[in-house]
Amino acid sequence: VGTATTAARADHVHPLPAVATTSANGLMSASDKSRLDRNNRITPQTLTDSSTISWDCNNGLNAFVQLGGNRSLSIANVQSGEFGLLIVKQDSSGNRTLTLPSNSKMMGGSIIFSTSPNATDILMFYYDGNYFHWTIGKNYY
Repeated sequence: VGTATTAARADHVHPLPAVATTSANGLMSASDKSRLDRNNRITPQTLTDSSTISWDCNNGLNAFVQLGGNRSLSIANVQSGEFGLLIVKQDSSGNRTLTLPSNSKMMGGSIIFSTSPNATDILMFYYDGNYFHWTIGKNYY
């Protein structure tokens, strides 16, 4: 409340609303902000090829990697109930392997990748809070 007598009340100021956090309401509810933040995780990311390929799901639940050797996959910041998609491409030599995290389950007990040079496989997982449940679509392009 101001003391100006003009119609527009030149000294009247509206306070800015608080910014929402994961634990407090603001311009939107904390649960809506959390949902929005999670939706940002659909942006694809390119993973760096190294002996252990690190996939930080905070940077996206969809990813691509080209294998330059036999590799292991490490996954961080995935939450129970989430799905992810990984495109795995062989390099021009082919015959590369990717070892999935130890808490992985696959139909038939293992995933066998396409081995031809430049072959592309698409893996999808569902994370139940304990295990990654994987499926594979082989030899896409």
